Amino acid sequence: MTAEAMTLVPAQLRRFLTTGIINTLVHTIVAVALIKLLSATQTAANVVAFILATLVSYLINTLWSFARALSGRTLKRFVTVALIGATVTALVARTAESLGAHYLVGIGCVAVTVAPMTFLLHKYWTYRQ
Repeated sequence: MTAEAMTLVPAQLRRFLTTGIINTLVHTIVAVALIKLLSATQTAANVVAFILATLVSYLINTLWSFARALSGRTLKRFVTVALIGATVTALVARTAESLGAHYLVGIGCVAVTVAPMTFLLHKYWTYRQ
């Protein structure tokens, strides 16, 4: 994305997307470390990585993307949205797979569906004043 195009994207959305990249890196590093260093199964490693990455995402999004104070209320709502996002991810990926789409198409469909959906849910529900 060019610098000119980035100026068209609201700052809050840019911070949210940046946090998503950080969150993906945290998830990947944790999962790989658990698998390689502790011989964890893929499922166990990804569950632990998802939980840790969700907490990191909550901290960064709350304090930076949405500039709110940490609270039990926003944490519960954030986790709810994360679980909704995980469910929609599975449904979209399964649909793409059942239609015979290439896995990259499925990933693309997840990206264009889940990121905007979770951003809007967080903006208008999780962090609603």
